[in-house]
Amino acid sequence: MKRLALLALLGGTITSCSTLPPRPALRTLRVVTLATAQPVPLVVRNITRNKVVFEGSVTGSKKISALPGDETYFVIPQPVEGYAVPAGQQVVLTSDITITFAYTVPVSR
Repeated sequence: MKRLALLALLGGTITSCSTLPPRPALRTLRVVTLATAQPVPLVVRNITRNKVVFEGSVTGSKKISALPGDETYFVIPQPVEGYAVPAGQQVVLTSDITITFAYTVPVSR
């Protein structure tokens, strides 16, 4: 206790020894599917952590909340019978983001 009082008298400062990095803000990814009324299977993978954060079917739209921000995600639409599969999309969640997939019926010749 005497050392602490002496340090305070001499104008010293006491700092925290914490080395934990700050937690990133949590973000929301909203996925919208167009041109089909049937459920669309999707996979959402956090590339930064190499972890699947959503795998399931979406009808219309799906909000995936509480995702760590400033990380890279890849959204992979899966096949739906009778429709062309749109390309997957990669995003960095620097804010809340909405991405849209348009399923189209292939033109037959």
